[in-house]
Amino acid sequence: MSERILITGGAGFIGSNLALSLKRDRPSATVVAFDNLKRRGSELTLSRLRASGVEFVHGDVRSIDDLTNAGPANIVVEASAEPSVFAGYGSQPNYVIHTNLFGAANCLEHARQYGSDFVFLSTSRVYPINLLRMLPLDKDGSRFVLRSGTHLPGVSATGISESFSLTGHRSLYGATKLAAELLALTKMNVNNAAFSDGTPITLAFSRMVSEVLKQVGPEMPVRSEYSFYM
Repeated sequence: MSERILITGGAGFIGSNLALSLKRDRPSATVVAFDNLKRRGSELTLSRLRASGVEFVHGDVRSIDDLTNAGPANIVVEASAEPSVFAGYGSQPNYVIHTNLFGAANCLEHARQYGSDFVFLSTSRVYPINLLRMLPLDKDGSRFVLRSGTHLPGVSATGISESFSLTGHRSLYGATKLAAELLALTKMNVNNAAFSDGTPITLAFSRMVSEVLKQVGPEMPVRSEYSFYM
C-alpha cells in the first residue's frame, strides 16, 4: 500500500491545516481528512482540502463502522475532539465524553487493526485549572508572560511541560483528553510489537528476569524493586 495518512477531525482548524501541510510536503501520499462536520464552519474547509488534493470522508469517530469505511492507513492522526471547555456543562456530557474518549479508543483500535502508526493530538487543558490560574503572569503588550524569576516545576517562559502537576480538577474537555492520553499509552504498552511482539512490556520484561540477573555482579546486592530493572 502506498503511503496513506488518515486525519480524524480533518476539517477542523488543526486537522485541516495539518492535512494541507502533509499533502504539500508529501505529494505522493494519499491524505484523507475524516470529519463529521458537526462544528459550525468546518464545512468551509472542504473546498480548500479538495483543491489541494486532500480526500474527504464524512464520518464520526464515535462509529467504528465509519472508521472502517475510511479504510486502512499507514498513519492515523487523531485530531478529532469536542474542543470547548464549556462542553457538557448545563447539558448532557455524553457528546464530549463519547467523542473525546470513546472516539479516541475507536481510532486506536482502527490503528491496531491495520498496524498503523498513531499520532494523538492533545491539549494544554489536561492540566488543572486552579494550578494554571495561580501562575504569576505579567502583561506584555497584547499577551501574558510568566513573571521573571518564577521557578516552578514544569513551568518556564516557553510554556508548560509534562512535569507540571496533574493533581486537581479540570474541564470535561480536559479530563476526556487526559483519559485518552492514558488510554493511548496503555494501548501502546499492550500492542506495540516493536517492543514485545504484542506482549505487554511489563510482562515481556518479567519473562527476562534470569537474563537481567546475570548482569548483577557477585558484589552487587540484588535489588527487590521491580522498577529498578525496567
